Amino acid sequence: MLFASGNSALSAAGMQLLKRLADRLKARDYPIAVQEHTDNMPVHTLQFPYNWELSAARAAAVVQALIASGVQPERLSAIGFADTHPIASNDTASGRAEICRSDLELQLPASMLSKVIAGTKPTSTNQPASQQGKPP
Repeated sequence: MLFASGNSALSAAGMQLLKRLADRLKARDYPIAVQEHTDNMPVHTLQFPYNWELSAARAAAVVQALIASGVQPERLSAIGFADTHPIASNDTASGRAEICRSDLELQLPASMLSKVIAGTKPTSTNQPASQQGKPP
């Protein structure tokens, strides 16, 4: 959705999606790592001789779009993983479509994480279901 095959220019739909996402992200202050992934199909263009260059250029394009939409630049990093972290098979077109992705890793501070964890009640499997959540 964000990029055409073998290209690092954001699509119009991708730009709109990133603008909407930036509206939610710019009100916060935690770091964001933009991680770009490609399938293992060779690119071999003058601009992108390898998938490494393509994934890095795409990550930079997403960072630039987020900055243009108001996300603070010091919060952002761009990482190109190329084809090193597949989440599906490279043997089919549908698998390659899943592999080609943009991940935004929100690096939440421990204080925010502890609030999320504090809001959940762990259950113990050592007690019968009728006793779970009750003090021993």
